[in-house]
Amino acid sequence: MSQQLINVLIEHLLVPFVIAPFALWIAARYQQWTGRQIEAKHREALQSALENGVRFAIQEVLRQRPQATAADITTTYREVITETAGQYVRDSVPEALRHFGLDRMSDRLRDLVVPKLPLPIGTVLPNGDTLIGRAPQGS
Repeated sequence: MSQQLINVLIEHLLVPFVIAPFALWIAARYQQWTGRQIEAKHREALQSALENGVRFAIQEVLRQRPQATAADITTTYREVITETAGQYVRDSVPEALRHFGLDRMSDRLRDLVVPKLPLPIGTVLPNGDTLIGRAPQGS
């Protein structure tokens, strides 16, 4: 086989049918992997901001209203806490909100904040248990 024939085979068969598809496959796998990494980063940031936002909002209510009780936190000031926590999330992780398409959907963001709120004492859980508060100390 002559060198010229080998060069033609490499140029017309090996490159377009073997090397190029393999390079495209590698690029697609890399993009898929980095996309998952970005998704995980945004998900973790959003979850952290939701939890921190609720903590911040509760602290703000307690700072502004020192007479507030635990029952007030879960009932009377629930809406204030929800709104403050939502604003905290919007300020903290705007990129994550954009990534998940939540930057313009305040109702959806509210739906994500509400499960992070503390449950009121007396709440009946799905398994039938009722929250009764803390166990008595020193018994």
